[in-house]
Amino acid sequence: MANNSELIDYLIAYGYTYEQSINIVKPLILQGSKEETLLKHAKENNLFLEGLQIPRETIIKMICFAPNIYGLTVANLEQKIKDLKTIGFSDQDVIRLIISFSETFCLAKKNIENKLLNLKELGYSKKEALKMMASSGNLLSYSKETVANRQKEIMSLGYTRKDMIKMTRNIPKLFVYSLPNMEQALLDLETLGYTKEQAHKIGKLNPAVFGYSKETLDIKIDEAIKLGYTRKQVLRLFYKSPALFGYSSATLKDKIDELISLGFDKDSILRMTYMHPAIYTYKKTRMQKRIKDLMSFDITKEQAINMLTIFPGLFGFSLQNIEDKIKYLISINLKEVVTNDPKQLMQSVSVTYARYEFLKSKDLTPTSDDYYLLFSDEPYFKKRFHVTKGELIQIYDYKKYKEQTYGKVS
Repeated sequence: MANNSELIDYLIAYGYTYEQSINIVKPLILQGSKEETLLKHAKENNLFLEGLQIPRETIIKMICFAPNIYGLTVANLEQKIKDLKTIGFSDQDVIRLIISFSETFCLAKKNIENKLLNLKELGYSKKEALKMMASSGNLLSYSKETVANRQKEIMSLGYTRKDMIKMTRNIPKLFVYSLPNMEQALLDLETLGYTKEQAHKIGKLNPAVFGYSKETLDIKIDEAIKLGYTRKQVLRLFYKSPALFGYSSATLKDKIDELISLGFDKDSILRMTYMHPAIYTYKKTRMQKRIKDLMSFDITKEQAINMLTIFPGLFGFSLQNIEDKIKYLISINLKEVVTNDPKQLMQSVSVTYARYEFLKSKDLTPTSDDYYLLFSDEPYFKKRFHVTKGELIQIYDYKKYKEQTYGKVS
């Protein structure tokens, strides 16, 4: 093979380094392939892969990982894609798979089916196994015994089998991490200031942290502090919502800017997100809609902003949930409770209705100035009135009240 061959020149022009080109071509030549044939396949296969909307730089990485692809014809590649779809991979997952593990093009259909069967026998559904492989194609190179051993290692960290299945289903890359590395990741979390139990829970809820270095974790904490939180607040924030470990500081800052554009001030945003970290995962359109939802009850935008500032958990409620509660409280002249003390919306509307009717029968009708009993905790209410909320709900049926007031409930 000449160092200045047309094939090498083509590969370098396409974007490979000279060394990469040699490493791709040399083994194929040794296997008996002719340069003219390889050049033809390289050109045709590159065009085929580009036609699948795969970027050139990605194609280069794929071929460097699996040079034998240039030993195949376009017809071979097309057949492999058909095989993958027949097995059950969606169009999108086929692309994800061949990018994450380009060696897939060189595997027999039966081999891939057997790997899927292995995962099913180890506790995953076929649908889950397909998604896992698409996300982490390296699973196609693992034997059943290898996967089973990795499962045992993950459980040795203190996770139940159910936990392990869910963790590896969501982050299949966990199978790549060694046990010592995972143990170190948990120790790194403890070094940040978490207890052993908290570190364990973070790993369970966001297994991706097992792939973070201590330096990466430190940077994420420091960047969050720069947003205006104390270190203690950041640790709690990330503990309550471990998914935030996967967010960049720019993403968190963008979310703060979105909230400011909606009418919240910076200090309020820091308090809100500290109380309800999931806000960072909400889209702006969702938050805008929640403000409009509240305004639909003749509540001003200023009042809606205030309600969400006091009780950011409202962002997570369904419209049906808050609609019934707010409508009912307004109907009994307790709108001020809605706008000034929105945390009371946590209580079931069935309980609120039953208690209100009961208190009214005792000449203790709640008002905007005196509504403590309506929302008091169950032990206190039971001790004072010797009746449980369950018993009251049986006597005062909110569903019947709603049907009589608004028509039959669908």
